[in-house]
Amino acid sequence: MVKNHAGFLVERGVPVEVLTVNQQVWRDLGLHPSVTVHTLREGEGRHPLPRGERVLVYRAPGKAIDLLRPLGRHPRHGRTAEIAVGVLERAHRRAADAFHLGVFVRGYRVVRPYLLWRVAHTRLAPALDPARFERVVACDSHAVPIAWHLARQSPRLVATLEFDRSVWDHLPVVAQAQDGEEVAAP
Repeated sequence: MVKNHAGFLVERGVPVEVLTVNQQVWRDLGLHPSVTVHTLREGEGRHPLPRGERVLVYRAPGKAIDLLRPLGRHPRHGRTAEIAVGVLERAHRRAADAFHLGVFVRGYRVVRPYLLWRVAHTRLAPALDPARFERVVACDSHAVPIAWHLARQSPRLVATLEFDRSVWDHLPVVAQAQDGEEVAAP
């Protein structure tokens, strides 16, 4: 649906920008090359909340378990220590996955839209200047807070949940020339 709407606008020479978490999905779907895609994936991954959870739940205990591995090479307790480290590693993985899916992800779903706005606001501030846009269309639940914040910054900006083609129906369809100039289609 977003691809079709973007194509409709591009045909009429309207600049289109897409803000998404995963840029590659849109490129794989065949989004028109003139559409600018801004991604939040890297910024979200570097945010202290998900990054801290990965460190505290997975990496730090994993490093501690790695420190026990040399015990498995000890001539006296080698095999027993190796088995114990393996059991500990599997128990950690189960407990970490249970915490991640049962506790962290549930809470993260609640705060993720706000977190994505903070990431977008801090990392993409020039690209998200509300003065550059006439209309923001939020196509999923995570986009709603971003659209709301942008609309709050600029009272003239229209933020909506649905794409209304009638706003651009009056524009003529243009074709892209080879050198990048827009030429009216016959």
